[in-house]
Amino acid sequence: KFDGALQGGARIRRLSGDVMIPGSPPVPLGLRELELDAKAVRAGAALSRLNLALKIDIAGKGSVSAVAGTQLRASAQGGLEFGAKEPIDLALRADIADLAWLGLFTGDDMDLGGSLHADVKARRKADGSWATQGTIDGSKIKLVRLDDGVRLFDGTLQAHLDGERLVLDKLS
Repeated sequence: KFDGALQGGARIRRLSGDVMIPGSPPVPLGLRELELDAKAVRAGAALSRLNLALKIDIAGKGSVSAVAGTQLRASAQGGLEFGAKEPIDLALRADIADLAWLGLFTGDDMDLGGSLHADVKARRKADGSWATQGTIDGSKIKLVRLDDGVRLFDGTLQAHLDGERLVLDKLS
């Protein structure tokens, strides 16, 4: 019976198999690991703390891990809702071995390549604004958009997050 606060946990994980990316022909993603853990803990009479952890590992493409936390409030009608002003904490670490596979989603207009490492944190404050920090580094970056005249080969990216801004420290 629901007593006003969500409590408990759930784990979703890949046991076997792969994901096919639609196309002609369909392309196997190469999924090695996919795991999502969710845990809700009572934080008050009508309040729960929700924590999520995600891990993804794709053969030859890279890995991503993320953790997030926020609060859920029970509504007067008995449902659960995310408050528009509730803080959200997020941490993300990504090690992308080859960006070329993202071309499956960008289409023929853009050619991507290179590797990317990101280690970032973000927090939504009570006023709705975001505070971010962390670094994003890339090597052997390839970005080609012929229609726009953009041609970057064997590039280097160094960037960081500062408040609500992405600052490009180096792009060459």
